[in-house]
Amino acid sequence: MGAAPFPAAPAEGAAATAASRRGLTGTDGLLVVMTLIWGVNYIVIKAAFEVLSPLSFNAVRFVVAAVAIAGFAWASGARRPPARQLVRLSLLGVLGNTLYQLCYIEGMARTRAGNAALIMAAVPVLTAVASQLLGQERLRWKDVAGLALSTAGIGALVVGSGAAVGLRGTLAGDLLMLLAVVFWTG
Repeated sequence: MGAAPFPAAPAEGAAATAASRRGLTGTDGLLVVMTLIWGVNYIVIKAAFEVLSPLSFNAVRFVVAAVAIAGFAWASGARRPPARQLVRLSLLGVLGNTLYQLCYIEGMARTRAGNAALIMAAVPVLTAVASQLLGQERLRWKDVAGLALSTAGIGALVVGSGAAVGLRGTLAGDLLMLLAVVFWTG
């Protein structure tokens, strides 16, 4: 049996030590960078559509991502998953990458960047609800309160945004983005 594709979780003692540290860590900095990248992603994609068609743009993204992921996998010594996991991984790849990306990129081409960002903000909420319904997670009252606050925040942005967000002329793109959320949640 080969090595696990992901490192094991830290022992309780190591987790307690890490939790007792004060101040920002390198991980915190990387999380900020990731958030910034995700935040500007919508604007960058819309600008890229001025040069490339949506599917051409996505093809370039997939090639760059595939090379980067293969490089990281090779550098980390990751091994091929066991054959029994390949079917499930393939299904997740079709749902979470192919169908999601198709709906996402075509939705981005047909809606506003603000609409797309707000619709995609529903991913954590739908993921939590789906996990509860499938019995994978048990939502506590604090979780439900956080999900309600998140949803209310999205709603407040929609209501208070004025002309930057709306359905006029973007319904097809908004529906594609919503389908993307569903596929990403799956």
